Amino acid sequence: MQLYIAGGASLLLALYSVTLPDCPTSKIKKDKSLVSQLGLDAFVLFKQKKMAMFFVFAMLLGAALQITNTFGDPFLHDFALNPDYKELCR
Repeated sequence: MQLYIAGGASLLLALYSVTLPDCPTSKIKKDKSLVSQLGLDAFVLFKQKKMAMFFVFAMLLGAALQITNTFGDPFLHDFALNPDYKELCR
């Protein structure tokens, strides 16, 4: 059911996007370096201790989340092997 709702919503949003007014982009060409065009100048933020700490902890949280998601499915399916939960797992 979730996929049907998502599919319907995507069709509605596609129809809505066709009705939006034309908004031309800026034709001004700015001379930017390759580093700036690729967005690599954002690494300057790591000079700030707060941003570096945020990045490190975000990476650790992401790793923990991947481990949780990997072992979550077998953990939940093991409830079907327990006779106390066998009726609930149908």
